[in-house]
Amino acid sequence: MAQYTQTFALLKANFKRDWIKLTVWLLVLAGLFVAVAAKFEGIYGNQQQLNTIAQTLRSPAMKALFGPLTHASISTAIIFATEMAVFWAIFMVIFNYSLAVGGSRAQEESGLTEMVLGGHPVGRLAPLSAAALELLIADGIFAVITGIGMTFANMPGSDSNGNWLFAVSLAAVGWTFGMISLIFSQLVADSHNVSIYNYVFFWPNLSGPHDDGCF
Repeated sequence: MAQYTQTFALLKANFKRDWIKLTVWLLVLAGLFVAVAAKFEGIYGNQQQLNTIAQTLRSPAMKALFGPLTHASISTAIIFATEMAVFWAIFMVIFNYSLAVGGSRAQEESGLTEMVLGGHPVGRLAPLSAAALELLIADGIFAVITGIGMTFANMPGSDSNGNWLFAVSLAAVGWTFGMISLIFSQLVADSHNVSIYNYVFFWPNLSGPHDDGCF
């Protein structure tokens, strides 16, 4: 356990450094997500609107972008999940990449990690662990805000299980890619190359087949 000494002290320092970034990203990501959910019934609230957008989403171009719409019964919540999952997953990945790179390789390049490790009784794995915990907490906050917001939005066809599954799934996607970024940060020499590795890894996953079925 000595290798993790002062992990929580470093986590506190990370939050003190990143609080503006975290606040802005979470307000934008979670706030817009909830706002769109609240307005979605007005966009696709009746059966004619649902049938029209469902027909569009089943076209080859939309299947390539959003994946197949396989549900037999279409509701506002199904359309919301189908359209929003891809876009918000991308935003969550970008958010986590930014946090991961800033909390690992960029911090090492600035000399802060070496200064902390050299001048204080800090475990060798503490900086990396603090960065991973920061990602986990940030994504957890996003999941809580969006889960509560979608519950209050009460879209037709949604339920509590689906709302929270969707919120946690998006947070899990972001956290997973953030953790992969932390792995890359240990393999390459600078933050610029970490970012290149991140998005080279992300691109095949973005363009691959997917299917959303949260609701």
